[in-house]
Amino acid sequence: MRRWVWGSAVALAVLLALARMSWRPQPVAGPARGDDGFVFLFAWESNNMAVRGLPRRLDDVPQPDFDAEARSLRVPAAADVPPPGAAAVILHRVDSLDTHLASRLYTVARVPARVAVGAPVARGGRVDDGRGGEAYVDNVVDNGARLLPPQMEVRAVEADGTIVFRLGEEEVRLRPGTGWGIGYVRGPEGVVAVADGPDWEERMGRYLRSGGPVTVFSVFNHGRWRRADLRVGSAASGG
Repeated sequence: MRRWVWGSAVALAVLLALARMSWRPQPVAGPARGDDGFVFLFAWESNNMAVRGLPRRLDDVPQPDFDAEARSLRVPAAADVPPPGAAAVILHRVDSLDTHLASRLYTVARVPARVAVGAPVARGGRVDDGRGGEAYVDNVVDNGARLLPPQMEVRAVEADGTIVFRLGEEEVRLRPGTGWGIGYVRGPEGVVAVADGPDWEERMGRYLRSGGPVTVFSVFNHGRWRRADLRVGSAASGG
């Protein structure tokens, strides 16, 4: 168990560095012409203890999928395509270390709007049974180890694609091509937000070494997209 915990800490330390890199400004395509465009946010939640046991194989389930390099956003069915006039679309990916647990697509029809990023996630699958075999469980996700605030409030979507949102005590103004992130840890008095700063990775590392749950939440504004650019089809994920 000690070896697994140490490996988990190393893996999340790598993810901390990758998450912070994703907050850096990057070029994005220009605004879509016409009135069918929406602003697209990719929100990545990474945890260190959100899986019960050691997962072997998770159930395949249809999920939205995003490829930043290919600028490709795929939804499982036509019913998942945002309606005309949608202000924004948020794809929220939930991971625990290197295990993909779920991806959820939220459409913001108008602002203000609340997005339930902290809502429970469920995923069945097979885990190590501790005796050299595996056992099936209905939900491998430990939602108690996911430390996000219950909701993200989208307060404004501006003409140039800038989005203003609030998460917990943080209010963020995110222009197209820019990212933002924050860490959450469980301290003696409850969940504590660890805002970005020069010593962010060092502070997060101290909590990691304490052996408690850690959540990192990163958001990147990919600017305006057209509804016609979405792909529809199966994007099943086995984790």
